[in-house]
Amino acid sequence: IMKTGAAYLPIDPAYPDARIAFVIDDGAPVAALSTAGLAVRLAGYGLRVIDVHDSAIATQLAVALPAPAPEDMAYLIYTSGTTGTPKGVAITHRNVTQLINSLEDVGLPPGPGRVWSQWHSYSFDISGWEIFGALLRGGRLVVVPESTTHSPEDLHNLLVNERVSVLSQTPSALAGLSPEGLGSVTVLVGGEPCPAEVVDRWGPGRLMINEYGPTETTMWVALSAPLTPGSGAPPIGSPVAGAALFVLDGWLRPVPAGVVGELYVAGRGVGVGYWRRSGLTAARFVACPFGGVGARMYRTGDLVCWAVDGQLRYVGRADEQVKIRGYRIELGEVQAALAAVAGVEQAVVIAREDRVRDKRLVGYVTGVAEPAAARAALADRLPAYMVPAAVVVLEALPLTVSGKLDKRALPAPEYSAGEYRAPASAVEEVLAGIYGRVLGLERVGVEESFFDLGGDSLLAMRVIAAVNAALDADLAVRTLFDAPSVMELALRVSGVRRFGPLVAGVRPAEVPMSFAQSRLWFIDQVEGPSPTFNMAAALRLVGRLDIAALGAALADAVDRHESLRTVFPTVAGIAQQRVVSSERADFGWDITDASGWVARRLHEAVETAGRYTFDLATEIPLRARLFRVGDQEHVLVMTVHHIAADGWSWAVLGADLGVAYAARCAGRAPQWAPLAVQYVDYTLWQRENLGELADSDSPVAAQLDYWEHALAGMPERLALPTDRPYPLVADHRAGTVAVQWPAGLQQRVRQVAREHNATSFMVVQAALAVLLSTVSASSDVAVGIPVAGRGDPALDDLVGFFVNIVVLRVEVAGYVSFAELLAQVRGRSLQAFEHQDAPFEALVDRLNPVRSLSHHPLVQVMLAWQNNAAAELSLADVEVTPIPVDTHAARMDLVFSLAERWTEGGEPAGVGGTVEFRADVFDVASIETLIERLQRVLVAVTADPGRVLSSVDLLDA
Repeated sequence: IMKTGAAYLPIDPAYPDARIAFVIDDGAPVAALSTAGLAVRLAGYGLRVIDVHDSAIATQLAVALPAPAPEDMAYLIYTSGTTGTPKGVAITHRNVTQLINSLEDVGLPPGPGRVWSQWHSYSFDISGWEIFGALLRGGRLVVVPESTTHSPEDLHNLLVNERVSVLSQTPSALAGLSPEGLGSVTVLVGGEPCPAEVVDRWGPGRLMINEYGPTETTMWVALSAPLTPGSGAPPIGSPVAGAALFVLDGWLRPVPAGVVGELYVAGRGVGVGYWRRSGLTAARFVACPFGGVGARMYRTGDLVCWAVDGQLRYVGRADEQVKIRGYRIELGEVQAALAAVAGVEQAVVIAREDRVRDKRLVGYVTGVAEPAAARAALADRLPAYMVPAAVVVLEALPLTVSGKLDKRALPAPEYSAGEYRAPASAVEEVLAGIYGRVLGLERVGVEESFFDLGGDSLLAMRVIAAVNAALDADLAVRTLFDAPSVMELALRVSGVRRFGPLVAGVRPAEVPMSFAQSRLWFIDQVEGPSPTFNMAAALRLVGRLDIAALGAALADAVDRHESLRTVFPTVAGIAQQRVVSSERADFGWDITDASGWVARRLHEAVETAGRYTFDLATEIPLRARLFRVGDQEHVLVMTVHHIAADGWSWAVLGADLGVAYAARCAGRAPQWAPLAVQYVDYTLWQRENLGELADSDSPVAAQLDYWEHALAGMPERLALPTDRPYPLVADHRAGTVAVQWPAGLQQRVRQVAREHNATSFMVVQAALAVLLSTVSASSDVAVGIPVAGRGDPALDDLVGFFVNIVVLRVEVAGYVSFAELLAQVRGRSLQAFEHQDAPFEALVDRLNPVRSLSHHPLVQVMLAWQNNAAAELSLADVEVTPIPVDTHAARMDLVFSLAERWTEGGEPAGVGGTVEFRADVFDVASIETLIERLQRVLVAVTADPGRVLSSVDLLDA
């Protein structure tokens, strides 16, 4: 085929008919080479089918044809697409010769003595390396029969008998193959990350190379140095001749060695692009800013970093991180821990969603380990939310035809609860049913602990919400921590009160604001309109964008969520909510031509859009702008006032916007299920169940009574050391300083939390209290803690402002130990969460501190532990990348926003985040010192939680 100047399109007979039909329809070949036995599967496509065994072929005259040009297409290979639609990758003759020339870098010079094996299907790109590597270099090619590829024993015998000297395998396939009798073979491994144990088994006594390269770059563009046993996970190597590798950040800037970035590949191996997928081609094959005019580079989506030895280290895919029930989890960490369990030979961990919106971790192993023992071992090494809900033992891990792990063939687990004792009462039976439903278990014994069964704090909220609804109760989440079994919880149920159900009801003519909205509205009235409470998101969109569909999708989202089209007028001196009709909801949709702008101008325009000042009385609280940077590149900026949304809402809005965009691109309106409630329904429910603030017998008044007692006598202001005196009126100018603490400290914090039945967040809270007590010379320290306020499942899919602030007041005495302080923080935190419905502004009114425009009332420091579900926006073939945007508004003196981080390889990466500070009273250097001191406190107290606080030295940091 290649000698005719045509390109070949391999189609594996093992493909299902639907896949074959798609490839033929999309690739549009003019003829097919096949056999008489397979020709029947090509009927109906209008193809000329040539039987390779037809004797008439031998009678054809040989005709010398012109040699193909280097830029002519050599082959078209289809790979899986992230959207579920296969995509054809077009590769030229120049690309193929670049691949074969890289053999010199492997140490495989031309010669007739080498014997190669073709183990991979010819529809998989590595087959080209095996075929042309042998035949174009004078070697012998052994084609492995399809039946043999599925039997490691038969394959081993064939390799030994044929004296194969060059073996290309994926790590998954190589792990199941014995190295015995293959001492002289050169092993080339690639196609997926290679575990260290594979190198330890195959590395001794032979040349073993790790190869890296996507189909789009004609396979190998990087080769490792020869691998040695005991050296850990192998690098993916350094670039071959003719290839250029760039590790870049989100702004396409090179990152230093040791810093993780995304890998881009340029050079002679970069293919033409995706067949008939111009939008996707433009998104992945981008202009190379480091080459000449017209130079392109391929965006791999792989996260890597340069090591000190000049080789690339593979970290993971940008999409390998999963988030389950609010927790960010790196699958690699869980998989490595499972592989280390005694009796486990091979291990893999995936996230499954066998039930709608119930994503869970599942482990699969080979070997003799028992599932229960494996989970118990993991519970000793990992936090509860990272322990797989089930471990399944298999005889062998399933592989695809190309030798990679076939995740789709992994069976669904059968969740089980362990020892079973039946419920003895109706209440226990109801509770056992709720446990089983939330945890996905067929049955639950009354003595089983909720947390031993795989429960976590977020699932605990779901259980309590369901129990309260089913048994007319009003249990707090803390109750489940204190009574985790069905038997224990049943004893807590009787005699407790509950709130009414959250359902849509009849609306009055005038709708009040929620307590949370009232707080922001009051600040807006006192200080005047400003961007202080703006939330902004900026997204870079690369690919063919349907602008009309995007605008319509935004309108659909505004129509779906009433909170996004609500204004707050004052009627007879009383503020209220007023929902604007979808037709009159103007979200300022504007399309700006930024094609000639420099990066600085675009950056300033994005931040200006994020600082839009809303008139809450007349304007809906959403603005959207689109900047057209080029035909295939746009930047979308969405700005929402906090009165209409919170951090959780971004994930909801992103999901709805993606659904609406897909529908509008298809020429129809989105067909989504109606929301159970709207924000107005929540407001009315809140007022009905919590009562009015003026009613001393109302539930909210009871919560305020608790807070009035808990905060009695608290200093009105924390005397923080500032660089300048507080002005009479705060200007809310903000600055930020990044926080990055090492992985070792993260691990120690987690260990101390586990030992003291607390959380990492509580450990950091206690350490911050120690720091603030020292720098303010006060033993009475108060910090604001944001709480999500979404206790009812009906609020999960709603855009709205539900966040409240609770006050953590801590008494820091120098003579107590950190462990004792942590116990105090744990107890007061749980108490605070039990009384989280009392609106912060009402608490301010009740305590009545001296009001000042120079500082925030009650608390001037906030500590937030960021564990919201990541917002994701999918716009068909358009690549969506977040862009940092700063609204430059400080709401408090100091806001610590922290989160645990993990590498793509599953290892702890430390605690990171930012500290936002008021720029009118603090300098950057002072905040950096404060962060260093907090780290010093954490290092000291986690090294010895029993040490007394007065011995913690931090002021010389």
